[in-house]
Amino acid sequence: MPVQYPQVMAQIRKKLEQARRSQQALAERLKEAREAFAAWAGAEKYETLARRVEKAVSQDQTLRCALPLEPLDRVTPPPREPAQEALVVLASDGSHIMPDAHRPVYFGLVNAAVLALAYDRAAKRVESRLFLEDDFPPETSPEAHVRLARIEAEYEIVTRAATWLRTGRDAPEGWFTLREGEQAVALVDGPLELWGIPERGGVAYKTQVQRMTRLWGRLRGAGVPLAGYVDRPRADLVVRALAVARPDWEKGAAYPWPGVLDRHLYGPLLQPGWRSPVFAIWTEGMKSYPEEQRVHFFYMHVGGEEQSGLARVEIPAWVAQHPTWVDLVHRALWVHLQQSGRGRYPYALHRAHQEAVVTYKEREELETLLVREAVRLGLPVPGFSAKQRLKEQDRRTR
Repeated sequence: MPVQYPQVMAQIRKKLEQARRSQQALAERLKEAREAFAAWAGAEKYETLARRVEKAVSQDQTLRCALPLEPLDRVTPPPREPAQEALVVLASDGSHIMPDAHRPVYFGLVNAAVLALAYDRAAKRVESRLFLEDDFPPETSPEAHVRLARIEAEYEIVTRAATWLRTGRDAPEGWFTLREGEQAVALVDGPLELWGIPERGGVAYKTQVQRMTRLWGRLRGAGVPLAGYVDRPRADLVVRALAVARPDWEKGAAYPWPGVLDRHLYGPLLQPGWRSPVFAIWTEGMKSYPEEQRVHFFYMHVGGEEQSGLARVEIPAWVAQHPTWVDLVHRALWVHLQQSGRGRYPYALHRAHQEAVVTYKEREELETLLVREAVRLGLPVPGFSAKQRLKEQDRRTR
């Protein structure tokens, strides 16, 4: 049956009215959070705030919040160096096909792309990895396996690309090496902090973190700082730090400012291209990371004069502790944000996505190839499930 629009319209009116009332309540909570932010601002206060946060997380290991490493109100303009002509950005992104038990063949696919963009030259590489039923381990779901394989593939390909830039060793045709004075930065889409495994701190989580951070270490050895770019973040890490620092905070206390986000604090404070101070992320899962690889972040105003917006930029500790590398990441992002026009998303990451994306048509073509090869080898092909056959029939008759 079609969508029942009269029912939905009634829900729209009711829910939007609730949202309007919620916005009024949010304004009061935001005022309180901003007052707390102002109370902790200043060069002489952030270390005391950090100690309070550390005390709170020592008492409650489930807390998730930011740990300030600089004054809360310190803001930094976009660096002017290195010159754009000396900047080389490695951008990696991925795409995937999830296995579907209702399709003729049960398979998954990961596509990972990397682009190297210099001022006057470019190179790219795309790699695909197929998963059939025997490739999925029993200890995790096939969907989680594909999702995590995609994350690892993105880091693997950008790490090898850094080696190709530095040495040219085993580089694919058309790749280039760094010229004297050029500096490289590695960007990936999304957070560096690992998501997708439900048991944080468990064996599977720790194993994946080890694989991932080992690749980060190779980037460090190549002298290429790494950053993950989170578009339109909804985190409240800094806000929660302000909450747990309250004198009346105790384990299990009610969170005082639901709905208040970090962007509400830093949006008005940052000009286009400017960034916030650097914070460490405290989560229970972060204990599984080597100390030099623990995830840090800063916020960056990515909008133009007429378009506001914040991004969260995540970096490993070894980048956060190297001010020149933090500035290099900041500079690379600002250059590529300006190249993206009104979209205000890093140009290099957008191009990497275009190279990596797998279309529905490509999925069908790959499925056809798998069926043909299976038939040629005399392997059984179950075909569409009864449920999927009916769906396909409905789709064709619409």
